[in-house]
Formats: sequence, C-alpha cells, structure tokens
Amino acid sequence: MKRRSAIVIVSAVIVVFSLLLLFQGSNILKSPECVEDWICEEYSECVGGKSVRFCYDSNDCGTFDNVPEVEKVCGEEVEENQENQEVQEAQGNTGGIVLIIGISVLVLLTIIFIVIILVLLKRRAMVEKRKELFAAANEWNKTNV
Repeated sequence: MKRRSAIVIVSAVIVVFSLLLLFQGSNILKSPECVEDWICEEYSECVGGKSVRFCYDSNDCGTFDNVPEVEKVCGEEVEENQENQEVQEAQGNTGGIVLIIGISVLVLLTIIFIVIILVLLKRRAMVEKRKELFAAANEWNKTNV
C-alpha cells in the first residue's frame, strides 16, 4: 500500500511541474504589470490589393490589447496603435486550443504512467505470491514424501 501512495505522490508532482511548464508561456503566470511591446516587420508587397506584415510582442505578455494593424489596403496608411480585432481573436483562440490540447495530452500521459506502474506492481505481487506457494508446496512435499 505504501508503494501505491508513493506512486500517486510522484504522479501528482509530475503533473504539477508539467502544468507549471505548460502555463509558463501563457498569461496565467505572467506579471499583471507586463507592458506589451509590439515589434513589426515592414509591410509586404501589395498582393490582391492588400499588404500584410508580421508583428510580435517582445515582452511576451500573452495579451493582445494593443496589437498594431497587420494588414492594410494598398496605398493607405494605417495607424500603428489601431486595434485589429480579427487578429486578436485568431491569436487568442489559437492559444486556448493549444492550451487545451497540451493539458489533455498531459493528463492522458499521466493516466498511462499510473496504469503502467499499477500493472507492474500487481505483477510483482503475483510473482511473490507464486514464489511463496511454490516454496510451501516444496516444503510440504519434503515432509510428506
């Protein structure tokens, strides 16, 4: 019984550390004082009447409150600090999906780990029981033969 308790404790510790690592890049463990610092590339060549660029937050705040425009109609100037709601929603939804998938995989791996350990412990107990029975049968044969 002590072995099973130890396995459960070790599994719980693994889950906690794994979740901390998983959440490290998310907004959960970020300082509430994090200030977004968006850095953007130059706009691309005009294709289909539009030009796009890639932007990232150098502080990696995990928030999308002040995302600059990433798309403009060719020939138009776009203000740097104007919000782009579509980009915010797309980036926010992607992060949530990745987080859910990561947690699901982590939980599944932990369950598999626990099941494997329990099966191995059960097999070990069965082997020990067989050894005891075999020894008892040998002892009985020696005394009765």
